[in-house]
Amino acid sequence: MNDSTYQIKCLKRIYPTTEDFRCVYLQFALSDDLTLEMLNEFKTEYMKVTNISYLTSCGNVFIVKKVEKPKIVKQNKYDATLMNKVFYRLNHLKIQTKACKS
Repeated sequence: MNDSTYQIKCLKRIYPTTEDFRCVYLQFALSDDLTLEMLNEFKTEYMKVTNISYLTSCGNVFIVKKVEKPKIVKQNKYDATLMNKVFYRLNHLKIQTKACKS
């Protein structure tokens, strides 16, 4: 969005037991725990976090207040197929050009 505020378009599973997804947006400022380098890793891997604190704003936009101990993790054999489907869909999403007004 700008030099200090970032927004990522993500896919969120609608129900834990299905493969149906909806788009959500995480909006945050970079901190010591979450870096631009970590975000760049989304191209091939995914981030696992222990806790995310956020406020809901404007429908599917989540303004992140705190990200605790984020880790980039490799796909394992159990989730590789599902994650490949997710990344295929993420790679084919259009880039958002407007921020959501609150």
